[in-house]
Amino acid sequence: MEKFEAIAVVKENYICTLWLARPEKRNAINRQMAAELVSFLASAENDPQIRVVILRGQGDFFCAGGDLKWMSQGDELLPEDRSGDVLAGLYLALYRFPKPLITIVHGAAMGGALGLIACADFV
Repeated sequence: MEKFEAIAVVKENYICTLWLARPEKRNAINRQMAAELVSFLASAENDPQIRVVILRGQGDFFCAGGDLKWMSQGDELLPEDRSGDVLAGLYLALYRFPKPLITIVHGAAMGGALGLIACADFV
């Protein structure tokens, strides 16, 4: 299994719990987290040991939305690293994910977190 830093993956009995794992940043989505989520979804799509994915946030927040430090860099970044394009790619990957996606929301869910929630099959 791929090693992740910004997300955590726990598989058990065909259920995969996918954790947003930046509690010290209130699970704010940055470039790394978005890339790891997209990578996980691509591999989980063809994994017969995963029949359903549950998306959760570690700590007291589900997700504070986009990481403002990353998002404020704007034009300084290459186009493929800019927050708008990266988040659009993440939401598209979530929306197209062919297996049931359940989002468990606790604590705050702000800004870009609503995109994660909107792409889920069940909340």
